[in-house]
Amino acid sequence: FIIQRTLSRAENGSIILLHDDRPSTVTAMPRVISELKRRGFKFVTVSELMSHLPKPVNVESNVGPIASNR
Repeated sequence: FIIQRTLSRAENGSIILLHDDRPSTVTAMPRVISELKRRGFKFVTVSELMSHLPKPVNVESNVGPIASNR
């Protein structure tokens, strides 16, 4: 179940979070990792993943705060 579910949901930019306190998860990891590598996925840190996001754009305006009723 863990292997199929993880592999079927993985896509570019995914962050996969699994807990290692369950033996079935620990057992599944080698197969999950090898299959994702076979499919061309690259494992990176969250910092590296974030560094590829577009940089925020700062917009300055002389207009005051905008009220919202949300």
